[in-house]
Amino acid sequence: MPIWTYSEPDGPPKSLQNQKSVGKCIYCGSEEKLTTEHVVPAGMRGRVTLPNGSCDGCSKITQEIETECMRQTLLLVRIQHDLHQHSGEKPPTQPIILKYGDGKEIIIDLPTSQTPVITPLPIFEYPGILTNAHPDQTGSVLLNVFEEDGRDEKWRRLFLVFPKAATASVRSSPIRVTTFYRWLAKVAYAYAVACLGYEEIKHSPLAEIVRSGGTHYNYYIGGNNAYQPPSQEFRLEAPSPELFRISLADQVTNDGKKYWVANIRFLPKLSFPTYIVVVGEKR
Repeated sequence: MPIWTYSEPDGPPKSLQNQKSVGKCIYCGSEEKLTTEHVVPAGMRGRVTLPNGSCDGCSKITQEIETECMRQTLLLVRIQHDLHQHSGEKPPTQPIILKYGDGKEIIIDLPTSQTPVITPLPIFEYPGILTNAHPDQTGSVLLNVFEEDGRDEKWRRLFLVFPKAATASVRSSPIRVTTFYRWLAKVAYAYAVACLGYEEIKHSPLAEIVRSGGTHYNYYIGGNNAYQPPSQEFRLEAPSPELFRISLADQVTNDGKKYWVANIRFLPKLSFPTYIVVVGEKR
């Protein structure tokens, strides 16, 4: 299976280029009003698409999921790395909260390009299905804040302008963990279709997670970060220069079952975590 790592000017592997028409919606099986489906959003420079791979209804669902992740959760970090697609996505300023020793607090608007970026992302347990856990025994999440490279220099410049301020803080991007789960499911499932074909994994539980959400997300979607609740400790991989890295492989559990598993890491240059998504049982 190809490992897709993307950093300019590299594109996707040849085996993922020029995908053939799927001819039906990969999420619901409909053959009506089909549109093109992106594997990785264009807002992350994703260039692999599944022609005729999503119906109009499911396309609206995935668009809502991606819009929330692209224009809220990851908007500011995308702007910092010039990944935003439209000028209208880029707000000209961001609020900075300055606090002084006498208790006074003021809010200033700083140009977005000069604002330190703080991105909250979830740290998940390992997927429960791979450890033979019961679905009801999964689901612990730790939210961790990731800060961009060069943030210290931006804070230093800010305090040069406002030397009497005691502290300064920036509002982090909003994140709804359930939507983030569904986005990971969407990327992993679409990538598996690109690699294996729709017929091989059309019974994946991820399709329904994308369409309607659900419970027990952590049964199929987790992290490769050695997070062991309730310790609140985890380990992240070292940073690397890619914009994203996706791979697909089969994995055997202790009871002998084989599953297709996708490993996804967005913006590894910022030490963002790796997520593990179980696509489905290998036939």
